[in-house]
Amino acid sequence: DYIVFENQKGTLIGRKCSQSDVDAFPGEAVVEIMSNDLDNKIEINRTQLLDSLDRLCVFANENDRAALFFNFTKDYVEITSEKSKSFEKVNYMSGSEANNDITLPLEGLRMRDVIATSATEKVSLSFDNDGIRIKDGDTILALGSIE
Repeated sequence: DYIVFENQKGTLIGRKCSQSDVDAFPGEAVVEIMSNDLDNKIEINRTQLLDSLDRLCVFANENDRAALFFNFTKDYVEITSEKSKSFEKVNYMSGSEANNDITLPLEGLRMRDVIATSATEKVSLSFDNDGIRIKDGDTILALGSIE
């Protein structure tokens, strides 16, 4: 039930939606997401990130949106769960020099599931104030910020 678009540049997997959402989804937004690079890019160890997400999502269930707050700094991402009152810090393997810290509330369970499907040990993330994109080969997985 997720939005999936495919073209010669790759595959974009978006949020869970109904058929009416897909019909109303603007095609030009998909082209923009797939062709434009975001300013902030990092590479992070998949296992470390997945272990952190597993610990932070321990109290989440499939029916809630369990927001985790991802604070991207110059050298690491700090992930905070208000539900479990805890946080995890994961250092970047490599990354861009972000001018400002960016904090994004994202669905923790969805993020964990997306990271778990990655076939590589190094996960490439790009992000801005509106959301995050995870690049895995030719696949781009987009997660929007929870309002």
